[in-house]
Amino acid sequence: MDSTQNRIELLRQRKTHCVCKYCGSELNIERLVFSSDDNARVELVCSNCQRIDYGVEKEIYKCAKYYFDEIGFNYFHSFNSSPNTAELNIAKIAELIAWGFNHLGYLTNNGFIYPLHVNTIFINESLDISATTLKHLLEEQKK
Repeated sequence: MDSTQNRIELLRQRKTHCVCKYCGSELNIERLVFSSDDNARVELVCSNCQRIDYGVEKEIYKCAKYYFDEIGFNYFHSFNSSPNTAELNIAKIAELIAWGFNHLGYLTNNGFIYPLHVNTIFINESLDISATTLKHLLEEQKK
């Protein structure tokens, strides 16, 4: 298998477990330079915002978005506040989280190397539930 085929196979695999680091949408494999040459550029492109993006793990994007929404992190403070600025900030947070996981040895191009236990109850949004319901949910999650 040549390097072009290896790269395309890597992109196919990433497409299954990664999303756009800007908006969280699925990624598609697209040929950006139309040519009869097999080495023409093939990239992952966001299905929503049309950005060329290598993507981040779905869990990392959710964490980055949650962090941005809750903390209001603003790396691009000199920009006017807009939906595009929010996407840039979420992408920057996602890059930092992915960098940390990668350098700690928990993340490769094929995804996380250890099974993750993601507590989705607390990462998605605020909850308004009773203590009894919370206890029940936590007990079910332990099973």
